[in-house]
Amino acid sequence: MAVKVRSAAEKKKKEPKIDTKSVSFDLYNQGKSLEEIAKERGFSVGTIEGHLAYYVSTQQIDVSKLVKPNKIRNISDAVESQKTKSMATIREFLGKDYSFGEIKMVLASLFPSEE
Repeated sequence: MAVKVRSAAEKKKKEPKIDTKSVSFDLYNQGKSLEEIAKERGFSVGTIEGHLAYYVSTQQIDVSKLVKPNKIRNISDAVESQKTKSMATIREFLGKDYSFGEIKMVLASLFPSEE
């Protein structure tokens, strides 16, 4: 009985990998909250914030739909006053009322990607 040996090309033909950011983006566009998306996908809210920050950086989501205006202003001011893009430094400066996800999204809006 012959054993079938699969070639490297056959092994690579598996299901195409799903872009996890785009799944979160689709759910967001369906009107789901960050908490609902996180629960549905089995991720933390912080992970979903990270996914959506990408779409803020490509200007497909307006950051003001995800972060309160006063927080956007305070994070923007902290970036300027601290002269840094370091999320840890900004969070240390602003305090624990600011999540890394919020900071990441505001940074994405301030420094959009070139895509």
